[in-house]
Amino acid sequence: MRVRSLYLSKRLLSLSLITAAAGLIWVTWGGGQDGLRVTAMSGQAITAAGERAGEPRVDEHVAPTASATIPASGAASAEPENPTARERGWSRGQTGWRLVGAGQYMQAREAFREATTLVPDDPRLLVGLGLTEHRLRQDDKARPVLERAIKLEPSVGLAHKLLGDIAYGAERFEDAVQHYAVAMRQDPNDAAVQDGFFAARQALHAQWASDRLFSPHFMVQYPGAAHRPAAQAVTEVLEAAYREVGEKLSAYPPEPVMVILYERGQFQEAVGAPHWADGLFDGKIHVSLAGVSRGSPAFRATLAHEYTHALVHRLSDGHAPTWLNEGLALVVESEVRGSSDDELARYAGDLMPLSSLHGVFVDLSPAAARIAYAESRAATRALIQRFGLRRLRQLLEDLATEPDFDRAFAKALATSYREFDRTWLAAQTGVKL
Repeated sequence: MRVRSLYLSKRLLSLSLITAAAGLIWVTWGGGQDGLRVTAMSGQAITAAGERAGEPRVDEHVAPTASATIPASGAASAEPENPTARERGWSRGQTGWRLVGAGQYMQAREAFREATTLVPDDPRLLVGLGLTEHRLRQDDKARPVLERAIKLEPSVGLAHKLLGDIAYGAERFEDAVQHYAVAMRQDPNDAAVQDGFFAARQALHAQWASDRLFSPHFMVQYPGAAHRPAAQAVTEVLEAAYREVGEKLSAYPPEPVMVILYERGQFQEAVGAPHWADGLFDGKIHVSLAGVSRGSPAFRATLAHEYTHALVHRLSDGHAPTWLNEGLALVVESEVRGSSDDELARYAGDLMPLSSLHGVFVDLSPAAARIAYAESRAATRALIQRFGLRRLRQLLEDLATEPDFDRAFAKALATSYREFDRTWLAAQTGVKL
C-alpha cells in the first residue's frame, strides 16, 4: 500500500483556552465591582489534578495555566439596574464555558444565548456565544456577535483570534491577517495566533499570484495561466469523486470545497507535509500538480482520497478519529485503483489499539505511517462489513453533535467502541486481549 496522503485538522480552528481534551476555561462571578474571575487550566494541570488529558489535535493550542480578574465591562461599571438579571446572566455564562470545556457546543450555545439576553453588554459573554457558533460551523452568526464584542471592548480576549480563524476559513486572507495582527499584539506569546498570522499572510501572497477555476462543488486555485489545463483536469476528476463518494455515503454537501494546486516540488514546502505525502487535507484539499492526468488511476485515486477526507470532515464536523478518516479515504482509494492489497498481515506483531490512532499521523516515521495506514484501512473495512455504510455515515453525523467517540460509537452502532477495538485487534494479532 502506498502512503501518499495526510489528514490534518483545520488550522482555522486553533483555540487557546477552550480545548476539550487539552485545557479548560473556568469563569466564575466574583461579585461586586471585581467582575469575572477567569482561570485557564492547561491539559498538564488537569492531568496533575487527576483528570484524563487527551492527545492534543492539530487544531488545538494548550494555554499555560493563567488567572486573571476581568472587570465587568460596559454598563457594569455603574450600579446595575437589575442585579438579579445580570447575576443570572453571568451564572449562565459560567455554565456555557464549562460546557465548552466539555466539548458540548450546542448546549453551551444555548447557555450563552440566555446569558447575552440577560446581559447584552458584556463582551466576554458575546465572545462565548461567537465561539460556540463558530465551533458549530455557523460563522455567519459568529462573525457579527464577535464584531459586536470588539465594538464594546476592542481588547477583549479571543475575539480577534476567532475572527481571524473565520476570515481564514472564508478565504478572506487580508481580514485574517489584520485580526491575527491585533491578537498578536494582545498576546505576543500565543503560538497559535502567530501560526495563523503567518499562514494567512502566506495564503494572501499566494492568492495574489494565483488564478482560480470554479465548478459546481469546488473552487480550484492554481499557480498561473500555464497550469489552467491541469486545473481543469483536477476539477473534472473531483466532480466525478463528488458523485461517486457521495453515492457511497449518501451525502452531497452543497458548500464548495477549496482546492489548492502546487507546482512540482513546492507541495511539501508549502504545506509542511512529510516527504512521503503528496496530498493533504486541513479544511482545504492541497495537491501537487506532478502526475496530473485525467486517465491515470493513481491521479484519480489521490483526488478521490482527498475528497473523502473533505466529506468525512463535513459530516463529522471534524470530530472523526484519524484512523477512521484515513481508513475511509483508503477504502475509496483502493476501489478507484482497482487494488485490494492488504499489508496488515506482515505488521501483526506491531499493531496498536485503534484508540491510540486518534491523533494525526504527521509526525510518524515512514515505517510507522505504513503500519498506521494499513491498520486504519483494515479496521474501517471491518466496520463496513459488520455494520454497512449507512450506519457508518450515521456514526459520522452523530460525531458532529457528540464529539466523544465512545458515546457516538455506542449510539450509532449499538456496541462498545472499546469492545470492538479489543476484539478486532485480537483477531489480527492472534492474541487474546
